[in-house]
Amino acid sequence: MVEAEISDLRDERLRVVRNPEYREGMSSSVRVGVASASPDSEAVAILPADVAFISPRAIDEVILAYARRRPRIAVASHAGRSGHPILFDRSLIPEILGIDESTMGLKAVVRRHRREILRVPVGEEVLVDVDRLEDLERAGRLAQGDRHS
Repeated sequence: MVEAEISDLRDERLRVVRNPEYREGMSSSVRVGVASASPDSEAVAILPADVAFISPRAIDEVILAYARRRPRIAVASHAGRSGHPILFDRSLIPEILGIDESTMGLKAVVRRHRREILRVPVGEEVLVDVDRLEDLERAGRLAQGDRHS
């Protein structure tokens, strides 16, 4: 099923990469994705698949805030809570390539640089992480426009 979806994507700016070590956890996927970034990239953004309601506007806001202020990390936030996307300056790429699950992965990088984070206020959708059945139900309500769920 995924192969069919991928073959339907027709955008020369899009590069699909596969993580042969996906069983090692999310950190391995982050490393593979970041390693595939163009060497002249100014930054890399992390948008997990289970945060499915991130709007193009939220992505644009984070990118624009990064471009204006050039923090080491720019993160979408809502009501004081950090969400996704999270954008890392290229100077952090070597550190990101060294993450693993045993050292808390990307969270450890964020903690080490917590004073260098720019929080970008956007909509609530950046906080909707679908990991459990309850999350899926809440996401469904949000998709139908019930922002108070």
